[in-house]
Amino acid sequence: MAGEPGKALENFDQAMPGNRELGRLLALHNLGRDDAFEARVSRWRTDPDMHPESIARVAAWTGQNNLAFEYMERTVDREGPEIVHVLKTDLYEPIRSDPRWQLFLDRYDTAEEEDLSRIRFNPTLPADVAETLARQ
Repeated sequence: MAGEPGKALENFDQAMPGNRELGRLLALHNLGRDDAFEARVSRWRTDPDMHPESIARVAAWTGQNNLAFEYMERTVDREGPEIVHVLKTDLYEPIRSDPRWQLFLDRYDTAEEEDLSRIRFNPTLPADVAETLARQ
């Protein structure tokens, strides 16, 4: 949405089907169009086919931390702990300051930041590329 929920709302019709309604919901919330948001999100939450992670995203984005954590747990129950990597998107940024965020990650043995310092990357470059880089 890049800080422009009005433009985002206009463009979500071209989004992939799975992301359309999620995008609309987030944009409506950010625009303060509470009646439209509540009408849509209540249908979304009662849809038996709705994936719990989708509900967790909306709840996290809109500051409903308790609901977000409830549906994050439901997501793990349904998909297994390996799904936790999906929850590390910007859409969960609003709840990362909640102490339960790190507890949730710790419970499923998932580090907030992966330590990449031990990875060594020393590719063998073609001679002409190495020579060009050496001159720079």
